[in-house]
Amino acid sequence: MLLHPTRFCTALTGPAAIAAAIVLLHPAPSSLTPPSDIAANEAAAIASLRRIFAAQEELRSSVGIETNCDGLGEYGYFAELAATRPHRVSVGCAPATGLPSDVLSPPLLGPSFGNVHHSRTVRDGYMFQMWLPFTTVAGLVSAVQEDPDGGKQAPPYPDPANGARYWCCYAWPLRLGQSGRRAFFVNQLGVVLQCRNRGVNPYEGNVHPPAFWEAFQIMIDMSSPLRLDTPGGADNTVWRRVP
Repeated sequence: MLLHPTRFCTALTGPAAIAAAIVLLHPAPSSLTPPSDIAANEAAAIASLRRIFAAQEELRSSVGIETNCDGLGEYGYFAELAATRPHRVSVGCAPATGLPSDVLSPPLLGPSFGNVHHSRTVRDGYMFQMWLPFTTVAGLVSAVQEDPDGGKQAPPYPDPANGARYWCCYAWPLRLGQSGRRAFFVNQLGVVLQCRNRGVNPYEGNVHPPAFWEAFQIMIDMSSPLRLDTPGGADNTVWRRVP
């Protein structure tokens, strides 16, 4: 049985009752939404992802976070990069929660990036979520999301060794068709990807966020190569490079 036909971020249309409920809960965007506004928000989302990549590279190269005494800098969460929450520290060469004074100075992202709710932050009509890697198990690198209010103040912490190698971030519309249409992705490679994000159950706000592995070749593995121009993932999406 074919559960998800090949598409560009689309999904199967459900029964009429489900479709009607979705429409009631999330009305179709107004046709009066100026395309220029959507294009501006999408351009801003792409620019933000590139800024996030630059901040992550600066954090790692400056060894601003280093939790296992190997001398290698590790990547950070939004609230850590924006210095709105203490960053992780090393206690006995293991990750631990930082003190209130353990914040990056100067911050590598503006304070609005550190305004995290439900592990996500919102900018220019787009929702952003950062994922850092967990311990490698059976050759797969899973991920750890940011705390609901930002940073990482309690276990499970990201794996320090993998945390010096991997991270990824997704951006998708807060309100589909009103604040944006496409979904975007970036990771430690610095390549910004996009998907068209079409269908009855697209990525939108907290209704349907992408899984951390959606842009990778292997599900539940942040260390696998990116999946370009090929359908797959939990939602059978197709991701392509942003020109």
